Amino acid sequence: MRPEEPRPERSGRPDDAYKIFGRQLQQLRTACGVSPAAAARHIGGSNAKISRLEGGRTAAKDEDLDKLLNLYGVTDTAKRRALHRFAYRLNDWKSWDARSGWLCSYLVLEAVAQDIRTYENAFIPGLLQTRTYATAIVRRHRNDDEVHRRVELRMRRQHAVLEQHTTRLWAIIDRAALDADLLHGCVTRPEQVMREQIEFLIRSACLRNVTLQVLPRGDSFRAGFTTPFSLLRLDPSVADVAYLEQMDHAFFLDDPDRADSYRQAMTLLGYHAGEPSTTLETLQKALTELPV
Repeated sequence: MRPEEPRPERSGRPDDAYKIFGRQLQQLRTACGVSPAAAARHIGGSNAKISRLEGGRTAAKDEDLDKLLNLYGVTDTAKRRALHRFAYRLNDWKSWDARSGWLCSYLVLEAVAQDIRTYENAFIPGLLQTRTYATAIVRRHRNDDEVHRRVELRMRRQHAVLEQHTTRLWAIIDRAALDADLLHGCVTRPEQVMREQIEFLIRSACLRNVTLQVLPRGDSFRAGFTTPFSLLRLDPSVADVAYLEQMDHAFFLDDPDRADSYRQAMTLLGYHAGEPSTTLETLQKALTELPV
């Protein structure tokens, strides 16, 4: 499956997140047989306003969103709260200070996700990186000003997930990501940085909202998974969003058929990885193998 070509975006604006929100509203409207004209009349607006909302060109105000959800028969409190949280984050997107629209879209979606599932084949997932490790990784491709901004943003995201416990995180990493060799040339004492990183993983793996698995060395199964990806579950009643990040752009797949292959991949990777109950033992062993 080849993702569609990335589209040009306005700098910083989370266009993909807006469009995903709009499609959710459109699905709710069509599911109950309400026409765009009827929806527009209900909120005292025009057909063009509904078109802008559903097309991802604008976010919904709380009052309009409540009226639409009432019209569409959405009575589930959790679902209503999730959509209001989504709309709030869209209206507040400038607070993320993201220079690219695709990154800002991811940050918005991550902030409202109930579940985050992520696979990394070379590095520690961003939400589980220490400040020192993150600085070393980001410095490979960014100047000093950009490094500081990105690392601070990463720490802010980490705090939201690991310390507030409102989001469940399931991460699968490759055993090779625990080797200090990856950090050579990035920091003066790679073994010390990796030791600190693994100790942080040990603490994180004990959190009630974190599941961490490690793919063993030599597992030929992982050869077919050379691209990291994440799955974001915004609401159990809608399709997961698959996220694939490249160097200068990203793909967001919220169509059920397109995202399904990544759900299946995560399940298979979890089957081949070590059981979560063995993760602490694997991490402790990785610590002992680091050069002193």
